[in-house]
Amino acid sequence: MKRLIISESKKLWKGRKIWISVVGIVLLSVYMCFQVYYSHDELQPILYSLKNEQGKIIDVMDLIRDRDQIIHQYAGIWNQEKENLIIKDLKERLAQYPRNQLDNQAMENEYGPNYMMYLKKEETVGLNEADIEQITNEIGKVPNYLGEGENILLRRIYTNDSYRQYLSYIYTGNFMFHENFDENIFDEWNTYLISPTVEKVKEENWEYESVSQNLNLSITQRNIYQDYLMDQIKQLPKQYDSGLPNQYMLAALSEVLLLPLFVVIILLANIFSIEKEQKTDQIIYPTSASQRKITIAKLLSGYFFAIGLMLLPILIVYMFSTIVFPIHCWDLLVTLLDFKSIDLLIPTTYLTLLINAILLSLISTIAIATLTMFLSYFMKNRFVVIVMMFVFMLVGMVTSVIYIQADWFHIFSFSHPFCMVLYQSYFSQTSMLWGMPIDFGVPYLFNETMVIPVRWIVMGGWVILSLFLSSWIYINSRKILLLKFSQT
Repeated sequence: MKRLIISESKKLWKGRKIWISVVGIVLLSVYMCFQVYYSHDELQPILYSLKNEQGKIIDVMDLIRDRDQIIHQYAGIWNQEKENLIIKDLKERLAQYPRNQLDNQAMENEYGPNYMMYLKKEETVGLNEADIEQITNEIGKVPNYLGEGENILLRRIYTNDSYRQYLSYIYTGNFMFHENFDENIFDEWNTYLISPTVEKVKEENWEYESVSQNLNLSITQRNIYQDYLMDQIKQLPKQYDSGLPNQYMLAALSEVLLLPLFVVIILLANIFSIEKEQKTDQIIYPTSASQRKITIAKLLSGYFFAIGLMLLPILIVYMFSTIVFPIHCWDLLVTLLDFKSIDLLIPTTYLTLLINAILLSLISTIAIATLTMFLSYFMKNRFVVIVMMFVFMLVGMVTSVIYIQADWFHIFSFSHPFCMVLYQSYFSQTSMLWGMPIDFGVPYLFNETMVIPVRWIVMGGWVILSLFLSSWIYINSRKILLLKFSQT
């Protein structure tokens, strides 16, 4: 059997197509990693170029690394003393850069040469939409302002603001936090520096209230869900550290996991059909025993091949992240602080996300490999197999971007292998709960006694279906060969 598996594996790895595909996966994975780590057009400070405290102009990745280093300095078990220390350090560093002198050049660039006139008018009679329109006509762009209607305020730009914005982002992830520090530190602190404690996770998690109040759930289901959620929260780690590197790696993973699925379809489409197409199956399978063994060898080599292709981009992302942005710790609470934030609904850790990302992608690959080999076994034309599987993938792609208010659509969408590699959807606010609108749902299946994460059902279902279809191929191969022998 070992010799047959090696022989069938060599067939899959033989030829230029496979090596071109592997090189393509590697190059595209590296390119997508660069895009995730170095493309930050949407992350820009307000009104300024990026500068550090030394006055050096830096790029966004330098800013992200600086933030990572600062947060990592406070790594350890979270407590009130640590929170007070962070607030104290930020306050002291901001105090070094007082806002006491307007930056004339920056103000002129933003509001034109007549900016002093508009500031005086704001202080005396106030500014309105007509004034903003006049400034727009003078400078050729819409200026940065606050308010609307008859209560418009121009943003003051001070000479030290570039340093203050840098520090604000380093500590809180918000460039403008420094402007109303004393108010923000109490009113918005948990938004920008969420402490990983049970009470604050519960407070910040909007879903705890919105789902518990949803009328589509019975009172029993609401109570069961609340108990389940709080049990999950109590198990969360209280370790504090920078999760920025984790979020970048997970964001890169979500970009590359789709690549191997299409390669698997193309290269496994003829694993059985090529012999039927060339009418060599009766020569290759001279006896019932050899038929069974070769069928098993083909199935196993197909699975090993598919899993190997999926592990390739995962390995590339891991190596890229290790070199570019090393990870400090995985067992951390996922928060909404960081630039590459994952919009989560349920409290979880980066380790849980990583494990589920790998499991969902591997089982998705096994599912695609199973369906492709199943069609290849019963079809005589590999082109037909490829077309059918590509249509199947296209349907999954469509279901991931549209919404239909129907339980069958939810089940199909969340069960599709294409959606499985988009692993964040099983943890996301935009996910669903059977029978509930998408905007108010969670990735759970309820009954009157328990709460079951949908991802468990999806992974378990595809494993069972893959075993069933593989067994069907094996059993059917025996029946066909026995029929042929009985006719000779």
